[in-house]
Amino acid sequence: MTPQTLTEFNALLMAGNWRQCMETYYADTVEVYEGNMKVASTLQENIEREEVFLKGVEKWNDARILNEAVGENVTMTEWFLDFEHAEYGHKQGNQVAVQHWQDGKIVHERYYSLYHG
Repeated sequence: MTPQTLTEFNALLMAGNWRQCMETYYADTVEVYEGNMKVASTLQENIEREEVFLKGVEKWNDARILNEAVGENVTMTEWFLDFEHAEYGHKQGNQVAVQHWQDGKIVHERYYSLYHG
């Protein structure tokens, strides 16, 4: 895992190419958690979960990276997000995504989020 890989990964997300990002960087058997709750056990489940969420986004007011960190087979990105969602209303806050990598693919990802609004 290199800082350049994380930069490329996050650049795809910032450009709105989340599906390409997932298909490129996520293992087929990725496990995804929001806090302590498992929300996906496969790449396909994760893609479907993201599609459902994004369909509800009515407006992105802001999305930016605050911090990035790279360790041995682990990366972390702190985001500031501000969006309006059909189901959740207006949300604004910080989210940290922690990814564990194996053979160039994310095998485990966990989100820690603090939203208000």
